[in-house]
Amino acid sequence: MIQIILMSTTWLFIAILTEVFGTAMLPKTRHFRRLAPTIFCALSYVVCFYAQGQAMKLMTPGIAYAIWCGMGTVLITVISSIYYDMHTSIFEKAGIALILSGTLLMGFA
Repeated sequence: MIQIILMSTTWLFIAILTEVFGTAMLPKTRHFRRLAPTIFCALSYVVCFYAQGQAMKLMTPGIAYAIWCGMGTVLITVISSIYYDMHTSIFEKAGIALILSGTLLMGFA
């Protein structure tokens, strides 16, 4: 049982990280006109969807998808704030806090 939980969590973690990497690379593609960033972006999404599929074999799809979406949204917001110097309002920060708390609640269910 522990091995299944560890394996599903590992696949989900890979899916989250590769999705965040691909999304963070999107501005660098310049509307898919730059080849190298476009290739990295596309490959990261391929790996992401494969890993997400593997995670969904081992855990409930609703839980896997909720954690994947929630954590991806939170990480992209943080990365955008740091790397692309995009600032968030207090309402956006409150929304991110709600997404994070909902994701954590789904993960513990």
